[in-house]
Amino acid sequence: MLHVAGKLEASKQVAGPALQMQREFEGVQEQEIKAILKKRAQEQQELEYPEAAPHFWPLCRAIQKNDWKAVENFGSRNPKALTAQVREFSETIFHQIVCFGDEKAIWVLKKLVSKVPSKTLELGDPNKDTALSYATIFGNTKAAEIFASRNKELTSTRNYSGFLPIHLAAWLGYKKTVNYLLSVTEVVRKPYVRDDHLLLLKFLISSNDLFGIALELLNKYPELADDRNNRKIVLEILAKKPLEFASGNRLGYWQSAFP
Repeated sequence: MLHVAGKLEASKQVAGPALQMQREFEGVQEQEIKAILKKRAQEQQELEYPEAAPHFWPLCRAIQKNDWKAVENFGSRNPKALTAQVREFSETIFHQIVCFGDEKAIWVLKKLVSKVPSKTLELGDPNKDTALSYATIFGNTKAAEIFASRNKELTSTRNYSGFLPIHLAAWLGYKKTVNYLLSVTEVVRKPYVRDDHLLLLKFLISSNDLFGIALELLNKYPELADDRNNRKIVLEILAKKPLEFASGNRLGYWQSAFP
């Protein structure tokens, strides 16, 4: 154990912050010094993680530093951390890990997900976005696969705006994530549902790299082209993307699909 008071007393050649600290601690007992330093550290953590409960600060710090071994150890020693909402914005540990897509983060995520009841993964933030929704927002396909394989209901869980995870992925243009979610999202795999399929089509068309998937969706659900309102909505979106149809060929195809 460090004798902080003794070290400060012995140090004569100090200046700046060190000198200020030495003067501040003159005549103060070691236990008091420890208490002061602990309080300062706590205040600093409150500045860094104001929305997290104090006992989750080490976890938040480990995630922020990409110290995945520390994250795993914390989760193993504190099982409640895996089922709790660790921030005041109702984010779970899984909401936070999916922001990182490196192999070590995915390895830890898979290990921790296996330790919790599948219903735990249905916890959402104030916008009702689950950790799977967060994975799609960050285009983290591997994380999405882990969540969906653990709880199939997540792919059909809507957020406060009524969006499914696949809608978010399409909206943000994550092709790989969209392709995966198309294969596991029961809502869009079932017979035609106007609102869900039209919204998905709109987002696919709006994202420059997803026209091919949009055409596949249209071919699979020709009902999308039968509704006059659908045609109007889609053609209005296409009209706002003139650079994508400079030759007119691709636009002509869509116009023929929506006569």
